[in-house]
Amino acid sequence: MMVSVCYDMLLLLPLSASVSLFLRPYSGSSAGTALWLTVTLLCQLYFIAVKHLKPRERMLLFSLSATLLISCILYHPKGERLDFLKENLWAAGIAGTVLLCSFTGMLSRRFIYLSLIISIAGFLMLFILLMKGARVDRALVISVFGYGIFSFADLRQKCSKKEGDSSADKHLVFISPFILAVMIALSLIRTPAEPYDWGFVKAMAEAAKNGYVVIADLISGIRWDGDSPVIGFSDRGDFGGNLGGGSYTVMDITSSLSPGTELYLKGMVFDSFDGQRWESSVKDDLKTQSFDTLETVAAVLDVKGDAPVSDLIKRVEETVLNKGIGTSRIFYPPKSISERRQSSRSYKTGYYRLNMKTPTVTALLNEGHTVTAEGWNTALKECGVKGTDFPFDNYLSYREKLFDSYLPFTEISPRAREYVDKVLEGADTDHEKLIRIEGLLKSFDYTDSPGELPKSLNSPSDYIDYLLFEKREGYCSYFATAFVILSRACGIPSRYVQGYRTDISDSFHVEVSNTDAHAWPESYIDGVGWMIFEPTPGYGGGSGTSGWKTGEESEAEGSVYIPDQGEDESGEDESLSIPEEKKDRVFHWYRIALPVIGGLIFTLILLAADAFIKRKRYRKLDARERTLICCRKDMQLLKRKGFGREESETLSEYRERLASHMDERALGFLNLYETILYSDRLIGEDEALMAENSFKGLKKAVKAAGRRRKAPAGTEK
Repeated sequence: MMVSVCYDMLLLLPLSASVSLFLRPYSGSSAGTALWLTVTLLCQLYFIAVKHLKPRERMLLFSLSATLLISCILYHPKGERLDFLKENLWAAGIAGTVLLCSFTGMLSRRFIYLSLIISIAGFLMLFILLMKGARVDRALVISVFGYGIFSFADLRQKCSKKEGDSSADKHLVFISPFILAVMIALSLIRTPAEPYDWGFVKAMAEAAKNGYVVIADLISGIRWDGDSPVIGFSDRGDFGGNLGGGSYTVMDITSSLSPGTELYLKGMVFDSFDGQRWESSVKDDLKTQSFDTLETVAAVLDVKGDAPVSDLIKRVEETVLNKGIGTSRIFYPPKSISERRQSSRSYKTGYYRLNMKTPTVTALLNEGHTVTAEGWNTALKECGVKGTDFPFDNYLSYREKLFDSYLPFTEISPRAREYVDKVLEGADTDHEKLIRIEGLLKSFDYTDSPGELPKSLNSPSDYIDYLLFEKREGYCSYFATAFVILSRACGIPSRYVQGYRTDISDSFHVEVSNTDAHAWPESYIDGVGWMIFEPTPGYGGGSGTSGWKTGEESEAEGSVYIPDQGEDESGEDESLSIPEEKKDRVFHWYRIALPVIGGLIFTLILLAADAFIKRKRYRKLDARERTLICCRKDMQLLKRKGFGREESETLSEYRERLASHMDERALGFLNLYETILYSDRLIGEDEALMAENSFKGLKKAVKAAGRRRKAPAGTEK
């Protein structure tokens, strides 16, 4: 039995851990990897125990489990029990996943190549995640490799011819310490902090995907004109030509933003422009964006003074459901801090919005800021993120890379410089200059049909001259590009962003169309973070329009101040305030004692019912069957006490060996046992009664033999 239990543990534990850890990002749970993995392993051990225990022992296990679960539920006050169950629903999901893995393990015993197929699927999954540049838990990698190694070893044992003991289970268990030692050594090897880029593979995949999008759009009836781009989001950074194409829904968004608020969803960030198209050589994943978010939160907390935090910044959540969009890219709002996968097509993001209409924020943007280690740690605590994931030194490295990537040397012509200097006259701060540039470009004309970019544009300087002095019209990409070039020429880090821009409807919900695809610039305010600007003519939003009434303003107008979602009644944003210490929970002993007592009583009832049923069934058996049961019970006692029968030993030899250790009269049942096993002689009731009574005498003899065996040499009497 022990070999079988170890065999199941070696194969099922890594399988369950692999599947469970892979599904973790899509669960929406905030449980950490360690807790998630612990619950997974405990569930798998539970199911292994259920498989190998006897019916009575399973009954005890079920009873104790039910008692523990009920005790945990009753420990919480009545009003909190439903919330407790909802918060820990992920554990039930893990249990279901582990149960499915257990059934898969049972099938792999029958179909020996099934485990190999699962292993290959696991390695392919890791390869795909690495290609996407995803951050993969070390525990997931170890689990996948562990299951693959054990599966291959098991298959090798089952397919090879062996002499002697041919049990594949035993062979796998015996070699497992060596495999585990290798896995532990590999797990201790340090790995790079950042995943491998796989640039050449990504380039090939991107080309294939772009071809697929073209074909899919042709099939769906959206015709491509060789001289005009189709309206919608694209990972490519080229633009120019007349916009065309149909309209279709790409995603559904449910947000806690107030109705009528503009929402930007960032899909792709670009850093270099050659006069015709943008290229991206930077990574702007959620972790990188979180550094920007934390910087902004730290700056606001440093300057807020006595004002409620929610007057200046607040946390917002939104749920995105992808529909007709031809990309797996996640579209993050600016200042994102969290993302939870709800399904393969749905995810929930948490992010922060600045109240750009307040004097405090305006002064912060104009004056800039310097984030200190103390302010950074405060922001980490307020945002509820681990300092080990975002240390202050990494933030300093992030800022250094930011200037290197988004502030390249940018030269514009003397004519353009003179023109821009006149526009910026009197603007003393970076933020004021950006507002002037935004206003300049907004004074141009918007058109969906600007025609092709001239082939002669070979640099950012050429492009600026073309737009400022010749074209003076275009769509969003034209103006966002010009804004980035001009702001960089003024010494301000800026970048070109493609994504979607929409307005939240009255129902806190909006359908995003491909026609909502948009391009905009973002500029970096030193010590404050990236800020969106909106230079496209006819578009609202951007630098100074995003905001809400503060509590003081609402009171001055004589209106009742109703906090937005995410704020409590005091006007403080719950997500940005340090939680108060929880009140000491009153311990009611009966909430624990009653379910424990009830569980014990229930267990005793089950055991009594089991004994009664077994006794009743036993009385219905004939003398031969009752005698056989009693003899086997005696044999189990001998084995349990260390006097078990050896593998090649006959019953006669066994009896002779035992007679040298204990009273031979207690071994009379062995004659009956031998008779039942090797003859058809009728067993009488008197012999059955003798077998039933032999257990007590055997127990005493075994106990005495055990004492003599433990006694020091020369002390036996």
